[in-house]
Amino acid sequence: MVLIFDEVKVGVRIAPEGGTEVSGVTPDIVCLSKAMGGGMPMAAFGATEAFWELIYPPGEMIHFGTYNGNPVSIAASHARLTRVMTDNVYKRIDALGQRLKKGMEDSIKRHGVRAVVSGIGGMLTVFFQDKIPRNYRETLGTDREKWHKWWMYLVTKGVYFSAPLLYEETFISAAMAENDIDEGLEKIDDAFKQL
Repeated sequence: MVLIFDEVKVGVRIAPEGGTEVSGVTPDIVCLSKAMGGGMPMAAFGATEAFWELIYPPGEMIHFGTYNGNPVSIAASHARLTRVMTDNVYKRIDALGQRLKKGMEDSIKRHGVRAVVSGIGGMLTVFFQDKIPRNYRETLGTDREKWHKWWMYLVTKGVYFSAPLLYEETFISAAMAENDIDEGLEKIDDAFKQL
């Protein structure tokens, strides 16, 4: 049995060591991408020693990639991981994420909307259903029409909460501040009120 963490979105976004750090679980293989690139094309994977020994050399499996060792992508990732995402930045993003999540939950309660907010750190999303889904099957219970109306209202007010696809999450940026969250929450509250 092999345990693989797909941290393409959460890796280095929610903590320096991503979901592996937050969960306290060490997978056999971890896949990273997007967030570590600082806007540049980047992907990486890590593995336990037993799996690394399978990759050439000394193993027989060869790993190819278009951007393997691309110096610009490597430099951008290094800067993001060592200069931008400091411990203080992680703490600030986490605090902003908690502020946004609590504000959204308060708004949902105030307006009696059937919805829940799911997320960790500076990553979160909303589901228009009674409980936070634990797997894909449970996400199918969300009210797609309500989600779409809510999302469209926000876009017309200048708030780009997430990609225009159900189940996508929004991310707090290192450039954001409390006033950005508070301004967004006012418009998010109006969107919930409209429902």
